[in-house]
Amino acid sequence: MAEFVFENEDLTTLKGNVIVVTGGSSGIGLATVELLLSIGASVVNGDVQAPEKEMAGAYEFIKTDVTKWEELLALFNKAKETHGRIDHVFANAGIGPRADYLSTQLDQAGNLMEPSSQNLDINLKGVINTSTLAIHHLRQQVEGGSIVITGSATCLQRFRAVDYATAKHGVLGFGRGLVPLLKAARLPIRVNTLAPSWTDSNVVPSLKSLLNSINVDVQPASVVARCAAYLMADTTMNGQVVHVQRERSKVMTTRARMKSLSDLQLQQRRVKAKASGAGKPRPSDVQAGEPVPVRAKRRYRPGTVALREIRHYQSGTKLLLQKLPFARLIREIALTMRPRDEGLRWQSQAIMALQEAAEAYMVHLFEDTNLCAIHAKRVTIMQKDIQLARRIRGIWGGLG
Repeated sequence: MAEFVFENEDLTTLKGNVIVVTGGSSGIGLATVELLLSIGASVVNGDVQAPEKEMAGAYEFIKTDVTKWEELLALFNKAKETHGRIDHVFANAGIGPRADYLSTQLDQAGNLMEPSSQNLDINLKGVINTSTLAIHHLRQQVEGGSIVITGSATCLQRFRAVDYATAKHGVLGFGRGLVPLLKAARLPIRVNTLAPSWTDSNVVPSLKSLLNSINVDVQPASVVARCAAYLMADTTMNGQVVHVQRERSKVMTTRARMKSLSDLQLQQRRVKAKASGAGKPRPSDVQAGEPVPVRAKRRYRPGTVALREIRHYQSGTKLLLQKLPFARLIREIALTMRPRDEGLRWQSQAIMALQEAAEAYMVHLFEDTNLCAIHAKRVTIMQKDIQLARRIRGIWGGLG
């Protein structure tokens, strides 16, 4: 994970921008709204209830339930009608766990009741619908804009709140999938995902006191708000999943890993051209303005492959020869050396010891032989190289 640091001056580019925020009446959303207003941005907040405190600046609240398409339409239409444009969208509305998948509660007919899908409707479907409307409005502008969606660190690990974790996993996949889709459509819209750790918000009201009782730090919502604003302000941030924990922001994914559909198709054509022996890609395969890649020349090092194989057999216990052919060879040699009237028996352990010793000698001999050939500026090993290596090693081949 690549950690990055930014200053308050990096957020000043948001001054005068129009930003739509969902769930901006509490928690991370409220902290983000306050930060954006302090910078000088115009904020339109869509939530089921208005914030308890009064907001100063270019602020407007519109009652919005993100599970209802008509209310989301009214939120975006009102922002566009009031300000004439929308620069950024913060899809942040969310709730805590609701479903109990181990419940035994029955209905009046004695059947198991259906688990609640409220969390999935708000945390996942609400983000998807908000982002869809954001794309619809941002694509109408030449300069485009950006979308920041709120995920969670629970999408990166196991979490017992199943419905909440499922929704945040879906948010992570949705954010990642939008990036190559928008790039393939050549739309100037950036999408980034926040994955904050334990944060003081109203998602779970008693969370802070509960975690403090077990000595677990809870970060303030303002820390996550600064990161959300930075993802809007920095035009180079696209396709990132940013983990925010204790005032430290870390990028979970890099832009280099995000490839559009056209990039993948071009890469596949290049692979096919290389496999067919066509060499460089045809001009029709290269997009306009893209430089033709030139492969750097490799320095030729004779004997590299042979030395790599020798090192492999030296460090491992794998046998060069099969056991049965080697055992037959040992018995045939022994028959030529023993008297005809004497019996000779071999134990398997003894044959294995002979084979290991013989192969160790062969591997070391091949290493010296290969070095002799390289010294003579040749790649092919010749008989004289083997003879020279044996003379250097001596009568016992260096094993005595």
